[in-house]
Amino acid sequence: MLQFNGRTSEEDRTDTIDWKAEAFRLRAELEEQGRQLLKIKESTSDCLFELNRQWRFTFLNKRAQREIASGRQLIGEHVLAAFPELAGSAFWKRFSSVMFTRQPSSADGFFPTLNAWCQVQVTPTADGLLACFGNISDIKQQEQTLEARRQHFQGILDSVPQITWTALPDGSCNYISRRWYEFTGQQQCGDLDNVWVEPVHPDDRDAAVSAWKQASASPASFQSKFRLRSASGEYRWMLAHATPDQDQHGTLLGWHGTCTDIHDRVTAEEKLNSSQAHFRSVLDTLPTMVWSARPDGRHDYSNQQWHDFTGVPIGDTQNAGVWSELLHPEDIPVVMAAWKHSLATGEPYEALYRLRHRSGEYYWVSSGGRPERDSGGRITRWHGTCTEIHDHVLAQQALKASEALNRGIIETSPDKISILDAQGIVLHVNKATLSLYGLEDPSLLLGRPWAHRLKATNQAAAKQALASAQAGGIGRVTLQGQSAEGEVALDVVLAPIDGGGGKAKFVVISRDITHQKAAEEQAHWTASHDNLTGLPNRALFQARLDAMIRDAGCTGNGFAVLLFDLDDFKRTNDTLGHDAGDALLQAFADRLQNASRSSDTVARLGGDEFAILLPGIADAARIEKTIDRIAEELKAPCVHDGKLLDLHASIGASLHPQDGRTRIELLKHADLALYSAKTTARGKARIFEPAMRAESQRRSSMLNLARQALDKELIIPFYQPKVSLETGRIEGFEALLRWRHPTRGIQLPQTVAAAFQDLNLAARISDRMIHRVICDIKAWSDRGLPFGHVAVNASAAEFRVGDFAERLLERLHREGLPASAMQLEVTETVFLGRGAEYVDQALKTLSRAGMQIALDDFGTGYASLSHLKQFPVNVLKIDRSFVRDIHTDPEDAAIVGAVINLGHSLGIKVVAEGVETMHQHDFLVASGCSTGQGFLYGKAAPAREVGRIVRRPLVKAGDRPHLCRKRSALPPTSAGAN
Repeated sequence: MLQFNGRTSEEDRTDTIDWKAEAFRLRAELEEQGRQLLKIKESTSDCLFELNRQWRFTFLNKRAQREIASGRQLIGEHVLAAFPELAGSAFWKRFSSVMFTRQPSSADGFFPTLNAWCQVQVTPTADGLLACFGNISDIKQQEQTLEARRQHFQGILDSVPQITWTALPDGSCNYISRRWYEFTGQQQCGDLDNVWVEPVHPDDRDAAVSAWKQASASPASFQSKFRLRSASGEYRWMLAHATPDQDQHGTLLGWHGTCTDIHDRVTAEEKLNSSQAHFRSVLDTLPTMVWSARPDGRHDYSNQQWHDFTGVPIGDTQNAGVWSELLHPEDIPVVMAAWKHSLATGEPYEALYRLRHRSGEYYWVSSGGRPERDSGGRITRWHGTCTEIHDHVLAQQALKASEALNRGIIETSPDKISILDAQGIVLHVNKATLSLYGLEDPSLLLGRPWAHRLKATNQAAAKQALASAQAGGIGRVTLQGQSAEGEVALDVVLAPIDGGGGKAKFVVISRDITHQKAAEEQAHWTASHDNLTGLPNRALFQARLDAMIRDAGCTGNGFAVLLFDLDDFKRTNDTLGHDAGDALLQAFADRLQNASRSSDTVARLGGDEFAILLPGIADAARIEKTIDRIAEELKAPCVHDGKLLDLHASIGASLHPQDGRTRIELLKHADLALYSAKTTARGKARIFEPAMRAESQRRSSMLNLARQALDKELIIPFYQPKVSLETGRIEGFEALLRWRHPTRGIQLPQTVAAAFQDLNLAARISDRMIHRVICDIKAWSDRGLPFGHVAVNASAAEFRVGDFAERLLERLHREGLPASAMQLEVTETVFLGRGAEYVDQALKTLSRAGMQIALDDFGTGYASLSHLKQFPVNVLKIDRSFVRDIHTDPEDAAIVGAVINLGHSLGIKVVAEGVETMHQHDFLVASGCSTGQGFLYGKAAPAREVGRIVRRPLVKAGDRPHLCRKRSALPPTSAGAN
């Protein structure tokens, strides 16, 4: 028997039989697995098919056979032959990738064969690949619907006027609507965390951020009001609302909110509060109790009369129930029922009840109110009055007890009382009623309708009041009547009374409120007129100007506006007192009225500003005639307390429509003309010209340049030498203002000339100059430079504060400098203007400390020898306008010689300014002038040049050639350039 590997052939046969059984079993298992796999492939709701490596179909499940093959036999067919539209599609790319890389892949897309959106899962197999198509059309439809809804709601949010936003639970912003970027001008960006903080006004930023953080920590709904910078740079008031978004368990999911522009509302509220304060002050003067309530009936205002009557402190009006607590307990049901009825129906409220007086007693009052409605008919507020009629009601009650007693009470009442029947026919009148009409016989009134003697204009209101009483309420009306003494105003109350036998009667109580009405009219007059002059004030003037503009738009008639400014009014106030100033204003007002027509409006705008409206005058010639009439009136002497007052004014005029069609334009242009008159033709009149606008802009530009120069430390002093005409040596320097323009370099004072007319700017500039000069003097002193002294100019602005001298000396002392290192130059205008009362003390304080005082521009202004006697003057400075032509103009030569002789006589040094030629120099030397200053000896130079200047002599006695060689090469310039 054969053997193999130690086994017998019988053993081999046994193994072979076992192997076949095993193979049979395995094949059975494989076939069962295949059947199970097929069941799985067939049971899925997706389309499955298999491709071999030659891209031919080897299997399609029944769903794929039905939906993809549509019943065709595709087994063995090439996939692109069956579905050519797959070529180049996303699905084909996935098939190719899996076939070659043998890595699973998936793709989403629209599958035309199924006419549906599908998600395909592609898996490699041993022979090719398996493709599983899942229909996701419903999912895609939901996604498209959600996206459409998102875009729809996004569009809605972007279109609303409010700024809408959302934030994450931690408070960081993750969405802001387009309105935010339109409002702030910010560029859209992805990082929205705290993009809202930066545009918030710095004063509001901490409060807004704190409120947001506090709400985020709660979380709770909140609102915050702050100012937000708009794209134009303007800050506008905004109201931000935020609401937390929480799930059913209270977990914070995020925030959503709005930001609303309430700037106009806030501004309007501020104006409304101001207006309300004004009207409340008027209401507080009325003898009648006045109240108002919100639409829901809650009282929120009562005038002073109500508080005085009840004793309730101001501020408690808004406390809930304070009004009802003052009612007599027996009257509460009826009064509250009437009030609730009015609130429900919107009908006027009328009630008669007892109100607790501050004494603790109850007084009968008649209260009535009417609703205020908006354009839509909705009630926005209730307004009413409450009149104490305690005596009247007691009289009515007494009537019920005794007719005789009632008649006695009625007859003794100072009010006008009538008794009417149910139809309003007069049954009885008291003596006060007869006296009102100047009658003695009551039969002339009895049996007649109650209102028959009233004016026709009052009939309707009287009948309405009677109808209210006939309806069981209280009739209340204010009527104008004709009494024996003239026209009177009556406050009338009509109330039903029991006439006995079930018949209704009515009592009419009329109170004379003529004086009260007169007080109201006086209050109105006071609000629109100037108390001192009796002229219309600014508010009434503007109202009439607006009305004139409207009328001109309809009629085409032109008119003129005149503005007046009293010249030197402040000097009158300062020198003669406010009584003299008031007398001057009253006299000026009278003169303007005397020179005006009855159709003109003369007004006092405030201070020493007056104005006239001239209807029908629309050309310059007619304005000049009006101004001539005014000038004639002003020529008459004005005397107060034995003193003659100066009555002069500068006038500016503008014409409608050529100079403006609005109030703002007309007043602005008239003001520009007035400014031109004050600066170029003081005491005269100017009519607006377009060039004045340019001049105003130029002046404004100068002021801006001056402010910039101050803010940016651009003001610097230049120093011009002052030379002794006897020795030729430098005695000192004058500090002249210069400022450094960022692009144009060193600038002269003329470029900011307007700043010297502004007291505040002038004072700041002078203070800056003095500071810089003291610093330069300190530096020169430390270096041992023999600079002599430095003269600085002081204007009237410096003397407005009484401690000018003390502060100047303190600054020098702080730097260790003597007072003699500085010389103070003043013009005589400081002796005349505002602050002149401080000048004498200041100059004497400086002089005692060793500082010399120089009187600048001597002879050009209000020169007075008394100033040389009154004030400690050490130096006289001859103005360059006299020096310029001394060799050709005999009058200038005589003036200069006289000033020099005056200085010699008084022991005062004389300095000649503006010396530019040898002829001028020779004349001054021959005349005995002490000192010269000008381009001939040296131009103004910066502080760093002073060391070089003091080390070389500028003039030697009798050495004219040397003088010519050393003088400045710069040509002579206009006054002020030195």
